[in-house]
Amino acid sequence: MNSHGELGNGLSSNTEPSLRFSSLPVWVTGITDAVAVAAGERHTCAINLFNVLCWGANGNGQLGNGARGPEDSSLAPTPVSDIRDAVAIAAGESHNCVIRIGGSVSCWGANDYGQLGNGTSVPSAVPVKVEGITDATAITAGNWHTCALHEDGSISCWGANDLDQLGSSISGVEFIFSDAPKKVMNINDAIAVSAGGNYTCAVHRDNTGSCWGFDAPSRTYDNYDNSGAVPQKLRGVSDVIDIAAGSDHTCALHEDSTISCWGSNEEGQLAMDDSSASSATPVSVEGIGDASAMAAGFLHSCAIHEGGSVSCWGNNGDGQLGNGTVFPSALPVPVQGIADAIAVATSGHWSSGYSCALHQSGSISCWGANEEGQLGNGTKSQSTVPVRVEGITDAIDIATGWDHTCALHRGGTISCWGSNEDGKLGDGTKTGWAVPMQVEGIFNATAIAADSSHSCALHEDGNISCWGSNNFGKLGNRDVVASTVPVPVEGISNVTAIATGTFHTCALLDEGSVSCWGNNSMGQLGSLVDTDTATNWAVPVQAEGIADAANIALGSFYTCALHLSGAVSCWGDNQNGQLGNIDFDYTFGFLLARVQEIGDARAISAGGAHTCAILQDNTITCWGLNAGGQLGHGFAPGFLQKVAGFGG
Repeated sequence: MNSHGELGNGLSSNTEPSLRFSSLPVWVTGITDAVAVAAGERHTCAINLFNVLCWGANGNGQLGNGARGPEDSSLAPTPVSDIRDAVAIAAGESHNCVIRIGGSVSCWGANDYGQLGNGTSVPSAVPVKVEGITDATAITAGNWHTCALHEDGSISCWGANDLDQLGSSISGVEFIFSDAPKKVMNINDAIAVSAGGNYTCAVHRDNTGSCWGFDAPSRTYDNYDNSGAVPQKLRGVSDVIDIAAGSDHTCALHEDSTISCWGSNEEGQLAMDDSSASSATPVSVEGIGDASAMAAGFLHSCAIHEGGSVSCWGNNGDGQLGNGTVFPSALPVPVQGIADAIAVATSGHWSSGYSCALHQSGSISCWGANEEGQLGNGTKSQSTVPVRVEGITDAIDIATGWDHTCALHRGGTISCWGSNEDGKLGDGTKTGWAVPMQVEGIFNATAIAADSSHSCALHEDGNISCWGSNNFGKLGNRDVVASTVPVPVEGISNVTAIATGTFHTCALLDEGSVSCWGNNSMGQLGSLVDTDTATNWAVPVQAEGIADAANIALGSFYTCALHLSGAVSCWGDNQNGQLGNIDFDYTFGFLLARVQEIGDARAISAGGAHTCAILQDNTITCWGLNAGGQLGHGFAPGFLQKVAGFGG
């Protein structure tokens, strides 16, 4: 249906009567890097680089842009006000809610039944904070109610309760709605939650299921008590790993990968399929048996062969595979014109990918996206083949962020180029450069690291300096204010290696321990701290249980350590299996997870949500998200569908 522009392609039945609906997929205007999407009754929303965009009907302010009225509908995506840190989204009939980094929840739109959870029943055309929720790991919305899954396995719901959809012990006859979250009765071990139109279902840790609310699941309960006001166990279902609640039917995904559904079948909705683009255990990259180094970007990976040539695989929308095309590849393809590489680095940005190689001569070549000048060749033109960085002939190391690059010179100085948001080039300004600029005040660096919006340098004396964005305290200087020049990390010395993630930073100390600082919303710091009261750390804290690390690698919201034994441990976010422990826990927390079947690694590299290791036999093994084919084993169903326009 497209009566209000809910397809987001700039058209509707009002502008083009023949396009009242589309029976085939149409592209949403202007969105190329979404990470989540949610559909309401007559509107749609997507998370786009932690921002939120919505389109379609806006009679209740559900677009979140400050306007509210039938005349304020939008046929194309429009930004939601004041949301820059969204990690999950849910859409109800005419309202939306997001989980923000750290675990709080904000909602906007219709609020007749308190479904915004802010203690009122007044609609809001801009996001408002849900009362009392600080540890949400999943969010779901029904017609007029919303539920959040907490870290401890409990569930809170708010909004309409006329049909018992909140799971309270009080029937909806007596308790019509709640404008603030209420804990669901008798659930403290949930791993998933899904809200249907007027009911809700949850999956328990023992793989059983429970539902509460209106009769939509067709009374498939054990010992149904005819009230539905509290959760009822599903009858004959004992191996559920996920559950999906529709308007009037429900489906469960079983451990053996089968699916069962129940409820209304008026439109044939009980027949469904399932597919996955992720792997929670390592899979071997085909065709590589002589790797000497590698790097993992957000949706692509690269490896250096023993002879100095380079191969890359995965997403290629910006030419980041370096083979002269923009066609993706789920198997390694050779980078054109590079035969003497000694190091390789890949960007962690999920929409603008690029790669760089350090040559034996000390020069640097880069290829891929270049809208911020991150290729360093004096232009801002994309290149699908390597181009030389201007003026660098003595580099000994390279590091790539999302849209900026840094080089370590033989004398210990550092140069950076590309985007300079928040001063991440370290030259004392916020002006971007398409050619290298020297970082202020650094003359004795031995290693560099760069990520989305900050950079760090390791000094000869074992101390660290960082510069750029300082949200969540990731510069480690007991502050959260950005710095355009390097500032020293407090309370840490004897460092032998550094690594940067999207919102956190880690250091390897000479005795084999690991210290991290910055955001800890997913437990990526690895410290035994209470994330409810200490989500962010602006000074280093020690990761628990690591005493023999040889190297470290950081993804967006997780951390990995290579042990001296060759084993690998990871901790933090695991929603795409990037911890390699045969699990998909959304918030694995600070506990270490030993990567399965890895005991002989000699190098590791982490992308946004996938990890790769070089083994002793020079082969490469990767695990985690595979949406762009970045695991390199020749299978990436999700990405091939995304790039159908490229002949896939």
